[in-house]
Amino acid sequence: MNNKETEITLIKLSQQGDITSFEKLISLYQQQIFNIAYYKTDDRHLAEDVSQEVIIRIFKKIKTFKFKCSFSSWVYRVTCNIINDIIKKLKPSFEISVEDIEDTKEDEYSETQKVVEEIDRDIKIQKLRKLISKIPHKFQVVLILYEFEGKKYEEIAEILNKNVNTIKTRLYRARQILKNLILNEGRDILE
Repeated sequence: MNNKETEITLIKLSQQGDITSFEKLISLYQQQIFNIAYYKTDDRHLAEDVSQEVIIRIFKKIKTFKFKCSFSSWVYRVTCNIINDIIKKLKPSFEISVEDIEDTKEDEYSETQKVVEEIDRDIKIQKLRKLISKIPHKFQVVLILYEFEGKKYEEIAEILNKNVNTIKTRLYRARQILKNLILNEGRDILE
């Protein structure tokens, strides 16, 4: 049995209430769900909460999955919807800050250049995520799915229920916006 057949079998068994099959099915997507949530929120704890919420929603809604699209597209759509809902609720207080990086004693900074470089890299990543968070959502989600999740245009189109040309346009626009943001606000990321 190939992977696709295995997935279909797990879906059908999950739809019949088989918890073990559901757990196996979710294990195929759990890391990807977390990755999208983390890229979108830049908060490990919030991403874990989002992931749990996605799994609960999938469990409750799996019987409604009709095989009209790939299961992965359906899972990503559920994930993006939950992330959007949570971010809307948190919008006034949702802010990514460099202070969230683990505190390290100053004398430890001088111990090795590797630690300094790692912290510098983390700060740049943090700044990049902050800039990405400023991109309008409809462009941002395409950028994240394409650049960070490695999804193809067709997969993203299926996930977002848009045509491929719309996805290409949104990705181009997201890159342009990010480029302008970097040039205007985040030049130090390029160093």
